[in-house]
Amino acid sequence: MRIAVNRFSQAGQQPSTYHHYIVQLFSRLSLDRPAEEFVFIDEKHNNPPHPQPGLWVKQPADASMRTTIPQILIADDWVVPGSFFRKWLVPLKLRKAKQVITLSAFVKDKLVNEYRIPASQVTVLPGAPDPLLQPADWQQKETIKAAYAEGREYFLVSGGMYQDALLLNLLKAFSQFKKWQHSNMKLIITGTVSKQHAGLAEKLATYKYREDVVLTGLLPAAASTLLITAAYALVHTTAPCASELIMLDAMQAGIPVIAAENNNLPETGGDAVLYADPANPETIGKQMLALYKDENLRGQYIEKGKEKAAQFSWATTAKAFWQLLVS
Repeated sequence: MRIAVNRFSQAGQQPSTYHHYIVQLFSRLSLDRPAEEFVFIDEKHNNPPHPQPGLWVKQPADASMRTTIPQILIADDWVVPGSFFRKWLVPLKLRKAKQVITLSAFVKDKLVNEYRIPASQVTVLPGAPDPLLQPADWQQKETIKAAYAEGREYFLVSGGMYQDALLLNLLKAFSQFKKWQHSNMKLIITGTVSKQHAGLAEKLATYKYREDVVLTGLLPAAASTLLITAAYALVHTTAPCASELIMLDAMQAGIPVIAAENNNLPETGGDAVLYADPANPETIGKQMLALYKDENLRGQYIEKGKEKAAQFSWATTAKAFWQLLVS
């Protein structure tokens, strides 16, 4: 079978959950199915490659309303929030698809209940952590902290697709943590925050602890992964529907996670993650403080996270994905 896969990633933006998902998924499928032909498209267009593929894998925004090629759409966290234009056009594109794949039942429920996509047309196939990612040793962590955090411990915010209000709540939570603990802990935020979130940049200029907030800008994937492996904790509360893959990477790397309690993340994290209300800075700050003050608690969530991450496998997802394609 000849399968075309849109792999386009917008220049100057952090790679999306969709991009991470298809890179890992089709890396595995290419190994498992050497007789099949996979054609990867790295340019943003809707012109099918020649000869014409039997299937075309895309994200919803890139779906074609005209093509006769069966389309498999992978609906990651991007598709849930959106403007009126998205809410009008995206359902049309989703209904055009042969099948829609989501990473969580949370997103599936959104598509079925808000976009009225038939439940039978949506399949949940969760992702998994990067199989090559391993916990960093002490020296590696010290080197990373020296490069990005002046040698200090740090909370990490990663993934992009941030919402201004939730980022501001996180800054308030960090302020409360600092007030309660008087530590020299840093807060590192990856991605192009300063360009995409002008309101946040303005507030940072007068933020009391601005010297302890690091905006890295857009980083290569390898650097983003390194930051995860050396973090004191990942704080994953800044998007309405966040990346499960980043959370699983952190858990596999032995990094505890503080996640939003009201989106897709509890479905993946279960009892291996600490949760907070992203709209309530105090609850986030208290979870930061709990990890900082109690090393035994932090150790428990490190071990729980590793056990939970081990339950997810790209091999399992790839097998289920292939069965869906040929059904």
